[in-house]
Amino acid sequence: MPTTIDTYTALSDNELWGLLNGTDRRLALSVLYRRHYELLYNYGMKCCGDEDLVKDCIQDVFVKLHQGKVLATDVTVRAYLLRAFHNAFVDQQEVKGKLQDVFLEEDLQIPDSKDFFEDTFALSDEDIRLAKRLRAAIRSLSPNQKQVLYLHYVRKLSYKEIADALDITVQSSMNLNNRALTKLKSMLSPQVFLLFVLGELW
Repeated sequence: MPTTIDTYTALSDNELWGLLNGTDRRLALSVLYRRHYELLYNYGMKCCGDEDLVKDCIQDVFVKLHQGKVLATDVTVRAYLLRAFHNAFVDQQEVKGKLQDVFLEEDLQIPDSKDFFEDTFALSDEDIRLAKRLRAAIRSLSPNQKQVLYLHYVRKLSYKEIADALDITVQSSMNLNNRALTKLKSMLSPQVFLLFVLGELW
């Protein structure tokens, strides 16, 4: 059984998750917290933009894991944590009496400067103008479509992980992604669309 933090750090997510059902879950939970804090924080800031609320929700997730009893072992850890965060966020909003499930994914971390687009594309003024329409195009998507794009293309989650995180079917996560891409493709030049899909814009 691992006894040092270095040994725990070397373990996979699933191995660490299995240790949460043991008598000494503190180190395993600490490693999972440090490993996935950035994922939950960035996702949370896209959900509401309230840093204090996001940190409170992350804390709630790990406090409940620490206090919990036997956990299911056949989970995808990243997806489980994202779903737990989402539930904590909903609980916090209900307590405050202003339940809303928004997703502030306005630009998927894309800079909005003339130099950025000129350096990136080095194309005509028309191509640069179309590239800048990417922000407006993404704003036109539904919250669920934005979440799927963010989780799949920015955070690199699989469709199965996205389905688990959002409590939807794998087919639904794929459909949301396809509909979002179809809409973006209709609004963007081919090169800008390709750079978006390949992750070159963030």
